[in-house]
Amino acid sequence: MPQIKITSITKLKISFKMASYIYYPQKLKDNAKKLSNAFHNEVLNFNIFYSTKTNFSLPVLETINEQYSFEIVSLEKIKKFNPKEIVLNGPSKSSDLVKDIFENGVEKLYFNIDNDTDLDLLEELGRSYADKLKVGIRVYLNKSGVWNRFGFDVDSDRLKKIVKLKKIILKYLSKY
Repeated sequence: MPQIKITSITKLKISFKMASYIYYPQKLKDNAKKLSNAFHNEVLNFNIFYSTKTNFSLPVLETINEQYSFEIVSLEKIKKFNPKEIVLNGPSKSSDLVKDIFENGVEKLYFNIDNDTDLDLLEELGRSYADKLKVGIRVYLNKSGVWNRFGFDVDSDRLKKIVKLKKIILKYLSKY
């Protein structure tokens, strides 16, 4: 991608005559490194997985791919990067998507459970991919009057039953 030197946002707007996205690769790398350093220690195994749903700009993904991996809801945007580890989130998980993920060279899949359908899918997948799957449960902290459509209430009996009945080992916990 060509480097463009523009001295003002007004000139940029006039030049492109459309919405533009400006990012600084080094600043992105520096901020990601600061985040990683803030959480990394001998006890905590911390990884950064960039949300492709948040910003799927190719130059941004290329920059992230130099040191980190991705959190995805579909494989389409990241196939070209051949990641070895990814996080799979979202309500549209399927056995075909998981199979496609592993066929594209992913060695470790962090699978976030959002709902009961994911539990059934995980049970189905576990037989074939148990050694490559790491399981997390997406939880939320219940706040009176706030509806949460993703995950399980951290204080709910439902979550306790899921953990107990399904004997899920939490490798990481994803809070939203």
